[in-house]
Amino acid sequence: MAPNFKPKIVFIVDDDSVDNLIFKFLVRRFAQHLSIVEMDCGRRALGELQLIIEKEDHNLPDYLFLASQTPSMTCWEFLEEFEKLNLHKQKNVSIYILSSLLQDDVKKHEQDCLITGFINKPINPQHINKIFQLS
Repeated sequence: MAPNFKPKIVFIVDDDSVDNLIFKFLVRRFAQHLSIVEMDCGRRALGELQLIIEKEDHNLPDYLFLASQTPSMTCWEFLEEFEKLNLHKQKNVSIYILSSLLQDDVKKHEQDCLITGFINKPINPQHINKIFQLS
């Protein structure tokens, strides 16, 4: 790695440990240059982001993979709180919603400017290649 190389940071917010395991396996296999931070609930992730902002820690995520539903909040509730952090003004974060089913409530948010894309779970190598522009 070059001396000034800083790995991209990926936050995954999902309480499904099997899906997280698949995600981490694929990233390690196809995109080793990524640093993964895994959290099982939206509130914890928001707290972690707030701490990073307060410390002016420059370790803000480049990518955020957010389950449509976690025990503490839905992805829409998370995004409302996320927007209040004004993180998107400090760094361009690519946000992907992960869902087992792309329900109607997901589809109605397709035009949400914070959301980069929607992914049906489980994530697969094609998703990893497309998102992280690998080839």
